[in-house]
Amino acid sequence: FTWHAKVPKGFSAMFKARVGLFGISALVGGGTTYLVFRVGKLSLHQVEGPSMRPTLNPSDSFFRDIILVKQIINKEEAKNIPISSVVCLKHPKLEKGYLVKRLIAHQNQAVEKYNKKPRGGATQDDQRIPAGHCWVESDAGPGYLDSTSYLGPVPYEKVDGQALYVIWPPQRLKLL
Repeated sequence: FTWHAKVPKGFSAMFKARVGLFGISALVGGGTTYLVFRVGKLSLHQVEGPSMRPTLNPSDSFFRDIILVKQIINKEEAKNIPISSVVCLKHPKLEKGYLVKRLIAHQNQAVEKYNKKPRGGATQDDQRIPAGHCWVESDAGPGYLDSTSYLGPVPYEKVDGQALYVIWPPQRLKLL
């Protein structure tokens, strides 16, 4: 299992300890620090922020959701994740960070993309996803880091895993 959780600033800049099958480490990058626990192909990720509301971290929950993620070993596995699945991506700017988003389209599929007109308003255009890439979006709509903002099509190499369950808090236990 891998567990990513924020650690207060000022915590040890970097440490690493190994105990049996469990790896425990604090990873610092861009002001975000995570504790990491991993066993095999399964990991636990604490979801930060509101971008996946209402699916994850709903506004009426006191706790941040923790999700069980099946790790993707290679690009071919990522191509077989079903559309509408929740996926975990390597963050494009933070070396050790992750994003949790909804998979909208695979390579060679078209997505509707809204483009701003110079005088206001918007037009709707189709964009075909290039080979070796996928399209991800936030459930909470526009204004969050996803393919509709500046990420654009995401390379399959950035897909780290498919979220399977919300496992915390207990009252929110569910299949994703």
